[in-house]
Amino acid sequence: MFGSKKKKRPCKFCDSNVEYMKQYNDYFCSKCERFLSEDIVKEIKLLPIYKLKKYNFAAQKYAYIIYNTLGSRIAFAEKRDVTKFVVDKNYNIRYYFFNDVNRVIGSVDGSSRASNKISDASWKIFDYGRNLRGEIKHIAKADLWQIFDTNGEIIAIRDPEDSQSLKNKMRQFTFIHPENREEVYFQTKRKAGFTLQLLSDKLDPHIGWGFVVALHQRAYA
Repeated sequence: MFGSKKKKRPCKFCDSNVEYMKQYNDYFCSKCERFLSEDIVKEIKLLPIYKLKKYNFAAQKYAYIIYNTLGSRIAFAEKRDVTKFVVDKNYNIRYYFFNDVNRVIGSVDGSSRASNKISDASWKIFDYGRNLRGEIKHIAKADLWQIFDTNGEIIAIRDPEDSQSLKNKMRQFTFIHPENREEVYFQTKRKAGFTLQLLSDKLDPHIGWGFVVALHQRAYA
């Protein structure tokens, strides 16, 4: 994991020394828990890439490729293991989203234990400035998916009725307001990959992207 670049290098976020990770050709700061390839962001805004209404995700073992409805590749996600550098081992696997010029546009923090379907799991969703946008949780025993805002309040749940009549080869995951089933936020379908359709502007689209990663790692990886 570690390379031969022994020269000390300061973190651009806090000036602490960083570690070179040859596996990713990047430097990581244990204090900030960030890679140096990430940007310093002073003004947070929703990037145009998140304003589309439908995306197609091709899932690989350690990466995801994101396409628009025209079939053009617009982004990709890369899995990085930061176990040795982060304090909270419940979030020791990080998935970085990059745009078409390799700039970080978001990230998802999960656990290497996410594929253990008999235990609960959660994923934290961040924007390109590593600002928390929400959290996705899966309760194993009840097979219950929940979405929380940054204050820990439940803002969306999976529609308990949306998969009852579907064929085995295609599963549908619809997220709705926890108290109003008519208010639908987004929908993900699995068939030769994953499709993500955003159906409301009220839920952060970062969460929709993060759910595709969470779902694949939880149920299909």
